[in-house]
Amino acid sequence: MAVIRVAILAGGHSTRMGRDKALLERDGATLLARLVTAGRTLGPVAVAGRAPVPGLKAVFLPDAVAEGGPLAGIAAALAWAAPDPVLILAVDLPWLTAADLHWLADVPPGLDGTVVLRQGRIEPLFARWHPGLAPAVQAALTGGRRSPLAVLEAAAVNAYAAPPDLADRLEDCDTPEAWALACRRTPDAAAP
Repeated sequence: MAVIRVAILAGGHSTRMGRDKALLERDGATLLARLVTAGRTLGPVAVAGRAPVPGLKAVFLPDAVAEGGPLAGIAAALAWAAPDPVLILAVDLPWLTAADLHWLADVPPGLDGTVVLRQGRIEPLFARWHPGLAPAVQAALTGGRRSPLAVLEAAAVNAYAAPPDLADRLEDCDTPEAWALACRRTPDAAAP
């Protein structure tokens, strides 16, 4: 079995949140620290798009292209992980667990990776990307595209519907209102 690496995308400006989402705290740990800890149960972990955070056991990667959005972080993560696959995670998933990462790592991948469907839509930032996608990612970046969705939609990936409990934990927090709502719910409660 190939080594599974984990890369957390944490390079956004958090404009809608108004503060750094990676440093939001839940149960005494930042969202970034929680994901690094969960990721380390699988293998090596990298954080793309931000300066190193003291005390976190992860490799810190600059985005492949400045202001390149999620694809720039994915390009950096694919280069770091090659020749191994990499689980790509958004930093703003406060309820994600190590068990969720293991589920994603364990489902049979397609040639180019594995995607999870939530409410019928691909979750590009909770997906298993294979290194063979690096040229498509680079071509998208060169063409000025920043979204990973188009790359995954054209790839040979296996798609799996997220189990209901996992689908609830894939609710991200992009705004103060979403964060406040996330803080009020329990990890097993249904997402709004």
